[in-house]
Amino acid sequence: MLSGCDIFTTRAPEAPDVPRFNYLQPVDVSSVITNLVNSVSTKSTQYYVKSFSDSLKNGKSFQFVANAEAVSKYASLAFGWSLKDEEQYFNNIINKIPKESSISVIFDDEQLVSFGDSAYLSANYSVTVPHNIQGLANVFSGKLQFKLLRDKQQLWTIYQWQDIKSGESTTWSELKGYFN
Repeated sequence: MLSGCDIFTTRAPEAPDVPRFNYLQPVDVSSVITNLVNSVSTKSTQYYVKSFSDSLKNGKSFQFVANAEAVSKYASLAFGWSLKDEEQYFNNIINKIPKESSISVIFDDEQLVSFGDSAYLSANYSVTVPHNIQGLANVFSGKLQFKLLRDKQQLWTIYQWQDIKSGESTTWSELKGYFN
């Protein structure tokens, strides 16, 4: 009677929807930056958002400060960019690029200043997004400044991100404004 159905055998596991990486406990600033870069390239919203401060966990809300040129193009950047906006923009990008593609983020000329439970990181960046949107650049570059803090669990997060235009390149602010 039970011979037609194999209800007690295990099935083959399915591959995850999102590529994974080895998430590092953010016990120092470099692990936060590594997690941020890896979460972008693997398109992991869950880990991307974990890089930023959450007022429920440490009392400090995440804030993004766009450059003036991007604010003049995208009004959404002028009215207090929050963690929710950051998550929405990132999900919108993921939905607009081919599934098999990845976003590339490169930081260079990093300068870190730490003092107790807070740190300040300045770096040049280049972000390459493999989209097919007419009139929008694929490479975004400029300078960023991160303000980070360490919470009661001794874990670091970014609580402020300021984007600074350098040269004629399209900036990360413009990428965020377009995809918000």
